[in-house]
Amino acid sequence: MRLIERPFSNLLRKPKEVTDDLDEGDVLLQRRDEPDLRLSRADREAQRADTFSAIGRALRNLAVHSPAAFADALADAFPWIEFLPAADRRLFLDEFSRVVLAATAFDDYETLSRLVREWRATAEVHADAKRARRLRRGATATGEPVSAPETDVCRSAVSAAPPQAKEGWDLRYGNERRREGLGDGLCRRSGHCAHRMGGSPPIPVTAPIG
Repeated sequence: MRLIERPFSNLLRKPKEVTDDLDEGDVLLQRRDEPDLRLSRADREAQRADTFSAIGRALRNLAVHSPAAFADALADAFPWIEFLPAADRRLFLDEFSRVVLAATAFDDYETLSRLVREWRATAEVHADAKRARRLRRGATATGEPVSAPETDVCRSAVSAAPPQAKEGWDLRYGNERRREGLGDGLCRRSGHCAHRMGGSPPIPVTAPIG
C-alpha cells in the first residue's frame, strides 16, 4: 500500500485532493516542528486491527505450545536478549507474548514498545559487567529508611535510603534514562513490576539485576 506524503496545509487548502488520495493509500500529513499525522480510511484501519489481533493470538499460542520455537523467533527479532540471565529471558518471552495479545485488544501498542525499551535497557546493564557490578553494590542515600509496603508495588526511592538487605529489595530500571541511577525504584523480589513515570500504576515490564 502506498504512503502518500503531503504538507499539512494541503488538508486545509485542497481537502478533496487529500481525501481522493486515500483511495490509493494512507496520507502522511507533514507538519513543521510537530509530529506528522497519518490519515487513513476507517475500513482500512479496522482491517489492520483485525490482522494485528490475529498475529497477537498466534504469537501467544506459539509461546504456550512451542516455547522453544517462540524463543528462537524472538532471539532473531531481539538479539540483545542473549545478555539477559536465563530466568529473565524466560520472563521477557512470557511478558512479550501476553502484552502483544493485550495490546491488540485495546489497539494500543505504546505499552508493547515500552516493554521492549525497558527490557533492552536491562539487557544493556547486564552486557556491561562493570556497570552491573556497580549497581549490585549498596546505594548510599540520605533520608529515612523506606519501610516495606503491604503490596508488591514499586515505590520511588530517589530521595530515600534503601532498606536493609534483609528486607529483600532489588533495584529495577524504569527506562533507559533512569537505568544508571541507583535510586530509581525498589521492588520486592517476589514481584515483577516497573515504576512508571507520572504516577501511573506499575506494569509488568522489567526485571532485577542478579
